Amino acid sequence: MECYDCIRVGRTASAVAVCMRCGAGVCVEHAHESAVEVRRAASPGQSEMPDPARHITCPVCFHAEGLDHGG
Repeated sequence: MECYDCIRVGRTASAVAVCMRCGAGVCVEHAHESAVEVRRAASPGQSEMPDPARHITCPVCFHAEGLDHGG
């Protein structure tokens, strides 16, 4: 699979991940990795897990989520 954003500008690069939001393939240059809290359905006890999960998005989805401005 090739990086969708690289192809759009006339380059080719292998995708190393898939955007969690839109499913586009992203290369190392275009992948944005963020840490997000993992929550489970409301139940007695802990609802937030202690360790964050990895959240990889393409540049478009990263900016749409507002993660570039602190969430």
